[in-house]
Amino acid sequence: MDAGSGIDGKFQAVCGSTDDANTLGQLLQAGFLYKRYQSQKDNPDLAQLLDQAKVIPAGDRVTIRMSLSDDQMATLIRKNTFALKM
Repeated sequence: MDAGSGIDGKFQAVCGSTDDANTLGQLLQAGFLYKRYQSQKDNPDLAQLLDQAKVIPAGDRVTIRMSLSDDQMATLIRKNTFALKM
């Protein structure tokens, strides 16, 4: 994570094989697409964030990159996007 002006996040998962990394990458992309579709009306800022997320399988690793501006982060916090729902 790099948090200066905005937030740049990079998450990396190490898998057991290239096939596992490719499968995980496809599942993550499908999950982001599904959540983006769900959020489109209620939380368009989250939908935009998920649309900008990059899932990159490379060998036995999967990297996810996301960037948020300060304004996007403030809007997502105001909408309780990160609150746990029980």
